[in-house]
This record gives sequence, structure tokens and C-alpha cells, in this order.
Amino acid sequence: MTIHSFPDKGNIKQEPPLSEPSSKQAHTESNYLTGQSPVIELPLHLPPRLVTVAFASTSEILKEYFGGERPSTPPQDTSDPRVVSRTHSSAVSSTQAWIPKDEQVFFWYRKAAEQGHADAQFKLGWMYQNGLGVKQDYAQAVDWHRKAAKQGHAVAQLNVGWAYGHGLGVKEDAAQAVNWYRMAAEQGNAAAQFNLGWAYADGLGVKQDDAQAMDWYCKAAKQGDADAQFQIGTMYAKGKGVEANDVEAFNWYLKAAKQGDADAQFQIGTMYAK
Repeated sequence: MTIHSFPDKGNIKQEPPLSEPSSKQAHTESNYLTGQSPVIELPLHLPPRLVTVAFASTSEILKEYFGGERPSTPPQDTSDPRVVSRTHSSAVSSTQAWIPKDEQVFFWYRKAAEQGHADAQFKLGWMYQNGLGVKQDYAQAVDWHRKAAKQGHAVAQLNVGWAYGHGLGVKEDAAQAVNWYRMAAEQGNAAAQFNLGWAYADGLGVKQDDAQAMDWYCKAAKQGDADAQFQIGTMYAKGKGVEANDVEAFNWYLKAAKQGDADAQFQIGTMYAK
């Protein structure tokens, strides 16, 4: 599901022709907290794996993590930026205020993050990334993600790589992106494995190497990553990194197609047609 979009930073098309499947964009991310094939379609230099976003809407994010939604009405009293509404009835003190839960979450996550709590650091970076409870700030987002990443947090490592790959909060650097992707990939993060395969396939931050690309795609595909399954099908169809094999191509396309991958479904239809 795509929630957020960012400024274009490259010339890669969002939906390239199937004749050039190596440029296929990642588009089936889910459940960013587990690091599984985290969704966003972006025409950027590296595969747009935005694992910091995995729900259909901001209200869904808040409902899932914070137990509520953003208030539907604007603040009535802005003297305190945290205050959404106040009542001055005799039954309720005028000092009482309802504070949006996302701001409370930010406040407490920051407390924990400043004491070195890795998951809190990761989530704080995620909130800065998406402007929840705080003004959106990519530099702060990557800074907090890096703190968690240095403690071995795989999804934070993936996010730092994503930031370097797209130049958000840091100077764009494909080699740095690959380094962070590799850290997460070696911990078994499927999205990072896919991204690393993509980098090898296109020679982004590393020397182009179809065999290495195939190896990392296979690691992600074995975890059920539909994008990786599609890419493997393409490599068998084109004989990249492996000997061309239409039967293997069909089988891998079918795995992705059964997960709802439209491009894979189209390829299956095309193979039947021929």
C-alpha cells in the first residue's frame, strides 16, 4: 500500500515496460515492523523500499500503534501547541487538555530513545520520517534510524540505506546505501536482500554482477518476497546470471502472480498466449 510519496530524484520510470524487467519498481511492501517486503512506488535511483510506511492511511497507523485517530476538528485554543481542545465548564478544570496520542507517543519514545533504547530510536526516526507527533524532518529521521541501526536493528539499517539511496536527510550515496542494505540483508531482512540484489543487477554502488543479484533475489524470494520472485523469473527468461530456462521463468512468475503481482500475472498470460 502506498501512503506517502517523495520528490522525484531520478529518471527511472514507475511502470517500465515488461521488456525491461530489471527496472521493475518494488510495489508490494507489507508489515514494516517485521521487515517483510516493506510499499511505495518512486522513480528513484535505488529500489523504493519504504518500510517506514505500511498502512493505508495515517488514521490506520494511529489506530494500529496508538489506539486512536487524529482529531477531526482544529484546535480551539492554540496557546499550548499540544492542546487540541479545552473545556471551561464547572465540571472540568480549565487546565485539562486532550493531547493527541501521537504526540504522547513521540514524547515517551524520545525519553526511551535518549537512553539508548534501539526500538524507540527506530520508531522515533519513523515518526520524524512521517511527521507524526512532530514536524517532518528527514535529517532527524535518518539520525535516529542510524542510532538504532548501529545497535543492530535490521529495519533501521534498511531505512538508513533507503535514505542514502534516495538522498533524504543525507547526501545521496549509492555505495553507503549498499553498505547499510548489506547489514540488514545479512540479518535476513527480505526487503534489504531484494534491494541488494537490485543494486548488483543495476551496478548501483557496487560492480554490476548478475550472479550476485540472483543470489540475493533468491534469499528474498525464499521468504516470499513477490518482487524478488518476479525478478528471478525475469532473469531465467533473459538468461541473466543463470542459464535461460522458460520453465523456471514460468514457475517463478507464477509464485509472484499468486501473490497478486500484476506484472507477473501479465507475464504468465503472455507465456500462455505464446
